[in-house]
Order: sequence, then structure tokens, then C-alpha cells
Amino acid sequence: MSGSIFGDPQDSGINISAARSRYLSEFIDILSERLWAVARIATCPNAVSFDPRKIAFTDTATIFAPSKTFEKVPSDLLFISRTYRYSYAVSCRMSYLNLYCGDIYPANVRLLLWNDNLVHLTASLEALRPALLAACENRSKTEAATVAALDKLPLRPFKEVFKDRAKGKGSKVEWSESLLKGTDKVELAATISATPDGETWKIGLSDYLFDWVSVPDETSTNGLALALSARSGTSKGLLDREGIQNMPIPHNDATRSAFAAVVTDFRDKDHAKAVEDVVDQIDALIGPVLGLDEADLASIRQDMLEDPFLKNITPRWPATETRIHSYPACHCRMHRARDRHDHRP
Repeated sequence: MSGSIFGDPQDSGINISAARSRYLSEFIDILSERLWAVARIATCPNAVSFDPRKIAFTDTATIFAPSKTFEKVPSDLLFISRTYRYSYAVSCRMSYLNLYCGDIYPANVRLLLWNDNLVHLTASLEALRPALLAACENRSKTEAATVAALDKLPLRPFKEVFKDRAKGKGSKVEWSESLLKGTDKVELAATISATPDGETWKIGLSDYLFDWVSVPDETSTNGLALALSARSGTSKGLLDREGIQNMPIPHNDATRSAFAAVVTDFRDKDHAKAVEDVVDQIDALIGPVLGLDEADLASIRQDMLEDPFLKNITPRWPATETRIHSYPACHCRMHRARDRHDHRP
């Protein structure tokens, strides 16, 4: 994730000098003490610094070594800015793996916005790091507390609720083509709602028309829509068909009322605002150096927060869980999206 290494090392105590091919370690004497690793599969670059004398990465990361002049520039904070994410999304994405993720090669990193004057922002950017970490940790804790509160409610899996409600009626749930393969995942839209569609109710799952589920039972639909809304905009907002089928939902009026109260409390805390405020400050520092004025930054901010595609180009924020993506599943979904002429920058 941005700013820190997530998880445990695959191996430890390795004698790199005994390896048949040592790659960067062949040049250890001329490498600086601070290199950067960028996760290969992500919606946008996420950087973490490391000492190449102590840590080595597999090919799941793209490594870059800045010159001595840029050695202390916090690339992880640069990449978190909306300016860098916007630039990457509209001009640097390669090898799409699904609607949002891509493979970040050295070429992608090379195409990012680099400017000699960025070095003068080092101290100012680093000064914002504590505020960003605190805001991200608070958001993560708020989300975890909400999940814990919802877990205490008497919820039941969606498929069980629908099965009981549909018993003897011969009705069934219908899924969009994008969810016919159970391992394909969709990113939930900011707003989830159910729309009457003849004798069924259709729930639009993402910001794209081809992600939906149709449920021929109003009670099951209302419960599922509410449960999906609770996940929208959180680290658990990426779901496949199996995840939806097994999702615990409120199955009656009393449970839905209690569920909605917990979700409303979570939303009202506006846990993401503090994070966005720090990002505003990062953008305010970076923008002028890159030749952007206030109007440019305001336009980029609006697009990154409101555009159906761009608002999902988000970093792996500090203190959040990292999603593990299946390459084959993402690759197959990419081809189906292209066949439907999906729109993307």
C-alpha cells in the first residue's frame, strides 16, 4: 500500500550474492539507500521506499531509483495526489486487467509527471505525512467499527432469504453478463438503489449499466440494496456474484431499520473528508510546480471525486487492507468489457 510494505516477506535471511541473477543487487555499490517499489497490479501507482541492501522484491513490483537530487522526494505522497492519479488515468495506463486495474510497468512510471522543481517540495510534503496517516487510520477504524456493529445484528445471507421468500413460486435471481462468471468482481457505485422492472426489482451495482442483479422479491431486494449501500465507498466495495449471494442482509422491517441507523451514523461521520483535506493540501503544493493554477486543480478535483470512472482511480491508502486480484479473472473481464465497447480514458 502507499507508504508502507503490506504483509510478511516471502523469504528472509537470503544471501542475494549467491543468486544466479542478482539484477539490481549487481549494482549495490552505486545504489542509494532509498529506492522505490510500485505495486504492479493496481488502479494507480502506489509507492513505498526501501533500502536495497536489506530488501528485494519479486516481479510483482516495479522498482525505480531516483537520482541523488530526488532521493529524498516522497514519491508515495506525490502519487497519492489527485494530479498524479488524474495524469496516470488519462495518459499512462497500460495493459488493462479490468475496468480499473492495470499493470504498472517501468514505462508507466517514466511517463508520470516529473519536474526538477519537485525537489523543493520535499520538506513541505513530508510535513503532511503525519496528518495523512492519522486521517487514513481514523477512516479505517471507523469502517471497522461500523462492520462490527452490523455484525451484531440478526442478519441472514441474501441467498437464504430469497430462497425462503421464493419457495414454491418458481422465481429466480437473474445476473448481468458481467457476473455470470462467479469470480468476476465489480466495484460498487457510490449510490445503490433498486428500480421496479415489471414483476422484479433491478439493482444497479456499479457506475456501468452492464453490472446489475434482478430480484423478483421486494423484501429480498430492499435488504440487499441496503447491505450493498453499506459497502459502497469502503474497502469491501469490490464484490463478485458469490459474495453477493452470501452477503448478510436485513430481512425484515425491524432489522432494516436498525441496519439503516448504523449505516447512517457511519456516513454522517464523513470519515473520508479528513483524508481528502490532506490530499487538497498536497495538490496545492504540487499544482503550481507542474504549471497548474487553482482553476486547473479545481477541475481535476471535481473529476476525481465525481466522474464515474476517475473516482475509482484511488490509491491503496495507508491503514487499509490490500485487495488481492486474480489475474485470469481480471483479464477475462477486460476482454468482455472491450467487446461491449466500455468507455474508459
